[in-house]
Amino acid sequence: MFDVRKDVPIPVATREGFSKPSKYPFATMEVSDMFFVPNAKKSFSSLASAAGKRLGRKFSTRAVTDDGVSGIGCWRIS
Repeated sequence: MFDVRKDVPIPVATREGFSKPSKYPFATMEVSDMFFVPNAKKSFSSLASAAGKRLGRKFSTRAVTDDGVSGIGCWRIS
């Protein structure tokens, strides 16, 4: 059986595992900056969207070819 406790404060939520730097430069980009991810899949756009929500910014992704290598270009748009 479990004891019910009254007036126990909830601890502050922490985001464990997010202390390492990001693999991608979302946080350091300025509006109109772009980076290229070679051989990336379309699912990269969801990662860019999640980063935008976390940082309060907007990113746009497009399939592009750079020096003959297919991948995804990611632009910061706001």
